[in-house]
Amino acid sequence: MGEDLVGQADLVCLAHALDVDGRVAGRFLLRRLVRLTPPLYVSIAVGVALAWVEAMLRPQTAQLPSPAAVVAHLFYAQDFLGYPALNVVYWTLVIEIQFYIA
Repeated sequence: MGEDLVGQADLVCLAHALDVDGRVAGRFLLRRLVRLTPPLYVSIAVGVALAWVEAMLRPQTAQLPSPAAVVAHLFYAQDFLGYPALNVVYWTLVIEIQFYIA
């Protein structure tokens, strides 16, 4: 609850800081995606690799993410499509991208 409130306050401040001109907002979104996406992809790859290793070591309890869930995460769409988070901190990125698109 507290994280949601702080995140929303940050986004409101950001919205007021952006120029109403769509070009400024578009450039900001592009720069933000260029900064966010490479580390996200590395994090997803490491998470999937660790899940695979766990599945090899403990096949009876490990759960591998589905390929569809991984693809949904690559496009920041896991919440829209109803897939569980591969990493709990990804929710902040999804909310941020939703804000930029809206």
